[in-house]
Amino acid sequence: LAIGLIGARWMLMPGRGRGDMLASLGITHILGQSENTPEAAEAFDPRFKYVAVQRNIDSELMKRHATQISGRAALDATWYMAITSGTTGTPKVMDLSYANYWARNKKAKLTHDFDPVITSNLFPPLSGPWVSYNLRTLALQGTLVMSRNFAFMREKGVQKLFGSPSQYASFLKNIAAEVQGKLPIAHVAGATLSRDFAREILNRFETIHNFYGGTEVGGISRNVIRCVDDNLRCVGNVLEGNEVQVVDATGQVLAANGVGLIRVRNNIMVDGYTNNEAATRECFKDGWFYSGDTGYFDKDGLLYVTGRANDVLNIGGTKVDPHIIDDALTACESVAEALTFKGSFEGKDKLAALIVPVKGSSSQQLRADIASAMSGLPRHQRVAGVLYVNDLPRNANGKPVRALAQKLAAGHKFLSVAFSEPAPAGQE
Repeated sequence: LAIGLIGARWMLMPGRGRGDMLASLGITHILGQSENTPEAAEAFDPRFKYVAVQRNIDSELMKRHATQISGRAALDATWYMAITSGTTGTPKVMDLSYANYWARNKKAKLTHDFDPVITSNLFPPLSGPWVSYNLRTLALQGTLVMSRNFAFMREKGVQKLFGSPSQYASFLKNIAAEVQGKLPIAHVAGATLSRDFAREILNRFETIHNFYGGTEVGGISRNVIRCVDDNLRCVGNVLEGNEVQVVDATGQVLAANGVGLIRVRNNIMVDGYTNNEAATRECFKDGWFYSGDTGYFDKDGLLYVTGRANDVLNIGGTKVDPHIIDDALTACESVAEALTFKGSFEGKDKLAALIVPVKGSSSQQLRADIASAMSGLPRHQRVAGVLYVNDLPRNANGKPVRALAQKLAAGHKFLSVAFSEPAPAGQE
């Protein structure tokens, strides 16, 4: 925040080994707690100056820095450089101005449900979601509780906890069994939830608010989940202030239940990506942001996200929609989550899937359920093998990343799926 006050741009470092990207954005300094942190690896790149930030800053040093504060910046000046989560494997950066960021915070009342509000946050400090959510709480004269301890949150009256699915999975595992009670609202953003995972969250929260959105346009829609029998597949109703359309490749708006490209526009949409003209041309067209997601509206106006526009798998020249297979697998009682990808079997490309089993499921039940699910699909949509994992590969916001599945599976032996052809009509 102090960096912003003296007129500098800043961003949360996106990870090691990205020196070229950082240099292209004009990054000059990298800050860390000490020279022994992993971030210090970038310090050996002569393009950057590494600054070790001490926990106890000398008062004279603070005075010298204070003289550099020049006061109010121009409203269109960049305050924060936000980085996308990289669902496609290629993270992109965008500049958020002072005016844009405050316009985002003024939407706080659309996504908070208490007055005054008491919130806590599972995102990493100084990440975009962490900064934005906390500023919105302060804009409402609310209270921030800086803790990841469930019992402490209960004691301090936290009403709403913000995090991604993967952050929630880790958080829930660390709650001691003897700790009782629930918090009011789990604010989850980043992906739709499986029935099994929703049940885990609802064991500790009265309600789930599952949000769909993006850094480029902010929050788009919200699905309120009170029990596992609610509609978990949709991303809910569009939030006020957003205009959302589902269109075909020519930009024509589709009728209810027509699957197409999801595009959004609102008053906080960024102009494009920093130093990336190709991606800007692809995603920002005629005043709309094209999210790269495919989906549809049902007859009741609920929005559904079916996948990514570039998520189709090419298996031996045959195009396969992996979401159909994901849905068939996750419909199995023994399968909590599934992610289909292109695997290699004896030198040939074939369909494979990562499977997260439901706790307590036997290997026999899993084999039978998966074989049954595949038998109900056309031959070109059947997986040839599966690999059981504890969790799916995800990006920083908790979204499963199909592009990382093949890398995760490398070197592991797939379990073959033995399915049978459906019996002819009239025969057992």
